Amino acid sequence: MNMKKTILTAAVGTLVAVASVGSAFAADATTTTTPTASTQTKHEAKLEQRAAKKGLTVEQLKQKRTDLEQAAAAQGLTVKQYKAKQHEANQAKHQAALEQKAQKQGITVDQLKAKRADTLQQAKAQGLTLKQYTAQQKAQKKDAKKAERQKAKADKQKQKAAQKAQKKAQRQAAKAQNQQPAAVVQQ
Repeated sequence: MNMKKTILTAAVGTLVAVASVGSAFAADATTTTTPTASTQTKHEAKLEQRAAKKGLTVEQLKQKRTDLEQAAAAQGLTVKQYKAKQHEANQAKHQAALEQKAQKQGITVDQLKAKRADTLQQAKAQGLTLKQYTAQQKAQKKDAKKAERQKAKADKQKQKAAQKAQKKAQRQAAKAQNQQPAAVVQQ
């Protein structure tokens, strides 16, 4: 009988210990799953920063995230896998565009990249972004072409005026020659 009491006491003690440990873990789980006001505020602040960085509202950012999750789920991928797949596709498009642009200019992709690096370096030297620098260069080329066209037009007008003056002088000379023999004949 002593043995039964000992076993029974040990079993009850084990149950009490397990129950108390289980309730301790349960209490921890509830405190960690409910966010405090400060963590919620921090989360909202981070969302606002991300949205402002991208030029969106928080709602638009959340909608974008939802759309991204849905697109990933539709393909059976995680968001991270979906983003990686999109990145690879964008890289392939970029490489194809580089190859096409290089081929159009008659140079290699490496030469095109070197040319772009030089342009970027020149832009930085002037304190401009690449976009600003290229816009400035295009404007300068456009102005130079316009000035060249205007000069060509002015030269053409001068040439026409000179030809017109020459023809007028020739006509006057011919007229003077025609009048001189008539005057000699009348005397």
